Amino acid sequence: MDHRWPGKSGRAVARGVWPVSAGYGAGMAHHPHGIDPADLSDDDLSRELAHLHETRAATFASAAPSALEAHTERMLALEAEHMRRFPRQAHVDPSRTRAGSRAAAGQD
Repeated sequence: MDHRWPGKSGRAVARGVWPVSAGYGAGMAHHPHGIDPADLSDDDLSRELAHLHETRAATFASAAPSALEAHTERMLALEAEHMRRFPRQAHVDPSRTRAGSRAAAGQD
């Protein structure tokens, strides 16, 4: 099975490879791992974090180890920044903890 399709330049591009010469990633060449989360607006941070969460299962299931590592590093960096900015949103619901679950089940 051929995993190639035309890139923006019209030439075939291997699946998952986005050459700068074809126009892919040219704007991010100076940000190989994305923009520093601290430099993102609140809306951009939330949007990028939501997108990473949406793509996590597919990345875990079928990405190369290096892509999974990059995805994980970016996700953790974005999550840490989100928790720093919005500590109340990062608060853990007590019912989601082991102790809270036991208390709810009457197993104190």
